[in-house]
Amino acid sequence: MRDPVVGCIYWDPGVETDSLIAMFWRDALVVAREKLRFTLASVEADLRHRFTAVRGPLPFWVLPHPVDALPIAEPKRALKRIGFFGHQRGEKGAELLVPLMERLVQGGYAVTLQNSNAEFAMPDMAGVEFLGYVDDVAEPIAKCDLVVLPYDVQNYKARGSGILVECLALGVPVSAPVGTLPGRTIEQLGAGPLFGSVRPDSIYRAIQVADATYTAQAARSFAAAHQFAQRNGVARYAAALLSVAS
Repeated sequence: MRDPVVGCIYWDPGVETDSLIAMFWRDALVVAREKLRFTLASVEADLRHRFTAVRGPLPFWVLPHPVDALPIAEPKRALKRIGFFGHQRGEKGAELLVPLMERLVQGGYAVTLQNSNAEFAMPDMAGVEFLGYVDDVAEPIAKCDLVVLPYDVQNYKARGSGILVECLALGVPVSAPVGTLPGRTIEQLGAGPLFGSVRPDSIYRAIQVADATYTAQAARSFAAAHQFAQRNGVARYAAALLSVAS
């Protein structure tokens, strides 16, 4: 008897791309169907549709997000500190961070930049707090009033974000580009402003709009966090994954 296998998927199968990684991933799924009894699952509902052409009739479950950050005590009051978090690299907008942060500091904002991987070096900048790897990224995120995700639209069309999930769980307003899975999630929950293109000027305009309506936006993000907590969490994720495997 074949042993059941459950795979929790975080990556888009890349149907539109001809990259070797995407083709290998899709071919592996096709071969696995011949040899294993397995079920696919993801924390992102969008990926269910993206895998339809690859997986055929195989079951695909949507799981809770495995995040346990508690909502902040009260809604944020003013937009003063803006944060950028995670592994800074090209597809996450690393190249535009310096001009964007310079403009933010000139506009009177404080900035926190966290880079969990040291391969991308940043220059010292007045008004910018630099962080390396941290054990619990929720702590510095909770100190920010807005988190920006300047992600590449093509690469994040159907890919989620762990930083986004932390922001949603905390109730900290968060911003991402239109046309991405993070952007759609933010829009659905009312968790923050979106920007039309991944350029410093477009992002800065979105931040200005958020600043002008910040009290209302912070209240929406805070309410969204309590809704998010009712459906997600590490215990719910583990229970759902075990249920799928049984």
